[in-house]
Amino acid sequence: MKKIMSMLLVLVLVFVFVSGLFAGLEETAILWNEYRAAKKSAFDSDSVDVKIAHYFIAAEKAEKLERPDIQAWQLNNAGFAIIKWFKGETNYAETMKKIEDMEAGADKIDFINLTKAAFKEAFKGIDNLTTIDKAIEYIEEGKSIAVSGLGNESLEDFHAEFAKIVTKADSNLSFISWIKEFAE
Repeated sequence: MKKIMSMLLVLVLVFVFVSGLFAGLEETAILWNEYRAAKKSAFDSDSVDVKIAHYFIAAEKAEKLERPDIQAWQLNNAGFAIIKWFKGETNYAETMKKIEDMEAGADKIDFINLTKAAFKEAFKGIDNLTTIDKAIEYIEEGKSIAVSGLGNESLEDFHAEFAKIVTKADSNLSFISWIKEFAE
């Protein structure tokens, strides 16, 4: 009788353990699906506000999945969405090419001054979540996570990815710094 009770207890414990294991796996699968859906929604949207909101949802899911590399990328993506919006809003590439091609003189100075004013206006974004300063904040937050990851031996498998994130963040921050200096 004792032997049967012991075996029954072991079976119950195994069942509880396996049930918990499957519940954890199911929760992880749900988080991954939610992460992928948020990332896709951000990518597919034409609205910078929607992009940012979904990149933050993706970052939150990555944090819950204990994937700081993915979390850092999503925060960088939120900042980069503002940079892309800024470039489109100001017709950045064409405008800078025009400045480069213009002959020195009063017309060029006037055009540069108009461009500076347009940049300053675009820095304000379309709301308080899409300002150029918010882009800096989002990118720096992602970079901070990546830098912390580089210093964490338990995350050694992600060190190469963290290094890429830091490099991309530095590039994005450098661009923002340049456009802000240009507009002054």
